[in-house]
Amino acid sequence: MNPNPHFVRGIQANLLYWGRRVSDAAENRMDELEQERENLYQAVRYGLGVLQTSEQATELALQLFDLVDNGSYWQDWIPVMNLALRQERKPHPWMEAKLRNRLGQLYRRSHDFAAARAEHRRALTIATSARDEQARAEALLELAHVDYEQRNYAAAEEHGLEALRIFQQLEAAPKWVAGAYDILGTVAQARADFAVAQERLTLAVAMWRRARRPLDATRILVVLGNTYWYQGELEKALACMQEADERLSNTNSEMDKTNLYLALGTLYDSLERPNEAEQVFRRVNTLYLQQTENWSLQGNWLVNMGTVLLKLEQLDEAEAALRDAIALYERMDDPGQLGNAQGTLAGVLVARGDRVAAVNLYNQAIENLEQVAETAIGQYILPRFRDRRRRLLDE
Repeated sequence: MNPNPHFVRGIQANLLYWGRRVSDAAENRMDELEQERENLYQAVRYGLGVLQTSEQATELALQLFDLVDNGSYWQDWIPVMNLALRQERKPHPWMEAKLRNRLGQLYRRSHDFAAARAEHRRALTIATSARDEQARAEALLELAHVDYEQRNYAAAEEHGLEALRIFQQLEAAPKWVAGAYDILGTVAQARADFAVAQERLTLAVAMWRRARRPLDATRILVVLGNTYWYQGELEKALACMQEADERLSNTNSEMDKTNLYLALGTLYDSLERPNEAEQVFRRVNTLYLQQTENWSLQGNWLVNMGTVLLKLEQLDEAEAALRDAIALYERMDDPGQLGNAQGTLAGVLVARGDRVAAVNLYNQAIENLEQVAETAIGQYILPRFRDRRRRLLDE
């Protein structure tokens, strides 16, 4: 049965209104619409429920992706993107590839990497069949992100370089070139190839700024700061973090603020300023952390808090945080971070005088870290835990 024409026109008018509101919002100020999130969600859902407005609703859903991503509303919008793909009126190949890539990003954020890879593969197939090189490069770029999350750095490098080549050949918009340098620099950092990481991340920051995407530039400043930190260039690292802190003060993106606070607090800890590190870590919105499904952020915060609290001799709170982190990382199959949490907890047990249990935990930590010995975290932490275990055994 066809819907009432007045009902259809009402939905069309509502979608048009919200489409204009979203278009009027600066690309990097999507958080201005945060208070309207539920209204926007309902507008898209109603629009997708009517054949005559499904395409208009799909376009609005794509426009809203930054709002969804920054707010960590991934699980809410996975059904919406799936509904958009199941419409009776099949979308144009460009639109379908874009939808599948966005859906894949939502799955990746939710740590469903198999589903993410499947969607990006479908997008790649669609783009290749349509001979759409831009869409093909976008799918390759997203596959690089999935490869990185699964620690398949060789594949991430291959996909990222191919995406970069196509974007440069097409003279694509700066944001696409920036995105390619972004993931390639992040991969190089993970592989402990810090000189290459620094070069690529510096280019990414410059390209994001050229694209007038200050939030993305700020995100990469944090990664660049971490690269300097790994190299022992702590003043350069601090300059990056402090600039990012200043720029993020006006955003509502709790995910970005959390990433920054974790990096900045870790840096203060490296500078032997544990009180300042604790203050920064406590700036994290713990309610957001509890609500989000981003286990990596939760685990990183717990480990970092545990590390600093150990130095401040607040052993009960440190042990509780680290045991919670270990439970999270065991669910995530992340041997590097699991080993980091285990070795840090071993330090708490040493402080309590339980040396036997501490040695056992160091053994577990080292075994896990040896699985990622060639990565940045393995190279940075593994020698320290081996040395601490040796000193315990020698006493």
